[in-house]
Amino acid sequence: MASGISAAFSLKFGEAELTAVTICASYYGTGQFVGENFRRVDGGIRITHPGRGWHYDSPGYFHPLGEPVAQEQWEEARWKRRFTPVPPLAMDLTASEVEGGFDLRVQAEGLDRVPLQIACDFAPGGELDLNSGAIQGIAGQTVFLKSGYAIYHVGDDAICIGPGAYAHRTWNMRWSEQAPDGFRVLISLVSPVDRTMEVRCGAWSAATEGILKSEE
Repeated sequence: MASGISAAFSLKFGEAELTAVTICASYYGTGQFVGENFRRVDGGIRITHPGRGWHYDSPGYFHPLGEPVAQEQWEEARWKRRFTPVPPLAMDLTASEVEGGFDLRVQAEGLDRVPLQIACDFAPGGELDLNSGAIQGIAGQTVFLKSGYAIYHVGDDAICIGPGAYAHRTWNMRWSEQAPDGFRVLISLVSPVDRTMEVRCGAWSAATEGILKSEE
């Protein structure tokens, strides 16, 4: 887990690799989570994305100027346009180490009903088992985890994520960073958000199609 980058969490367990967990909301170009504040909290580490605007402290609308503007003058003309701010969509990601892995608590608050996604990008080459299906982990491919849990495994090494959610069907969230070289699993939500995603790792069992429980 790290601040200052969009991929705030990653995990490698043997040959199975969760290369990045990213969070993005479709919100005035400010919804790609990039942690700025990094601090310890009870039980874990919290990174905060304040959701500031590009040119002002808050995101918002730039109103039309009312006159033609040449393309090379767009940036200069922006400062002449009336600006209407909207509330920032502040987001927190808290990671806590638990038995067998981590809990990732995602919180987002601002305007209601803003589409948001949690994207889990895996190194391709493995297989993803879901409650009612399985799919090969091919680079550039995306799948929604609508509910329940999914286990990504490479050989005997496995990483489990969930529970899933399916609040919208946005395959490529506007402003989100893409992962053309990875295999992406999406959990889709709408604000306000207060959700904990479980990340667990262990040995894959082809017999039970699950992660073996560690011996006491």
